[in-house]
Amino acid sequence: MKQRLLEEKVALGFYLSGHLFSVYERQLAGFPRTPLAKLVPSEQRVWMAGVVASARTQMTRRGRMVIVMLDDGSAQIELTVFNELFERHRDKLKEDALLVVSGKAQHDQFSGSLRVTAEELLDLESLRGRYAARLRIAMNGKTDETRDAKRLQQILTPYRASGSGACQVVVEYQSGAAACKVTLGEAWRVKPDDRLLSELGAWLRPENVQVVYGGT
Repeated sequence: MKQRLLEEKVALGFYLSGHLFSVYERQLAGFPRTPLAKLVPSEQRVWMAGVVASARTQMTRRGRMVIVMLDDGSAQIELTVFNELFERHRDKLKEDALLVVSGKAQHDQFSGSLRVTAEELLDLESLRGRYAARLRIAMNGKTDETRDAKRLQQILTPYRASGSGACQVVVEYQSGAAACKVTLGEAWRVKPDDRLLSELGAWLRPENVQVVYGGT
């Protein structure tokens, strides 16, 4: 889906069969964020996410700043990224890249619309590394239980980790009328990177694999 949408934009100048942000929505499920269409002026920081539609540089009295147009399919909003933050995260500010932002939405008197001043910028990998609390794996018990356990062990083993960025694995198992939830031990904490999620999704289907966020 992602490749098709990007190729549509190259050929036509816009996404034709969907919106690029829809590719990431399932991966952000459970992360507490505000859709761009529902942002209101506030002195409180909020989390939001979208794809980078465009980015341009301006010079101000405070130095260089970058104006990013963020788009989540519900709305677009201008995001102000000042120089210090830009220098730390310039690799994330690429067109069509997913951006997760913490900032304050304020009314812009000049344009008459909302503008967000960014205070934190994350991509999907850094979001998981900081806020992933659990990796939820749903299994339906329709195949051999022993073989399933061995296959799960084989997939998880290369990604076992400890310390910052490692999260618990919770297996939700259902077979007929019975169901249970098993939290694997500390030795089976994993780093939930793209490769692990891809392997689990290819085996169990993507909707059966979910990163659960906490601590925001």
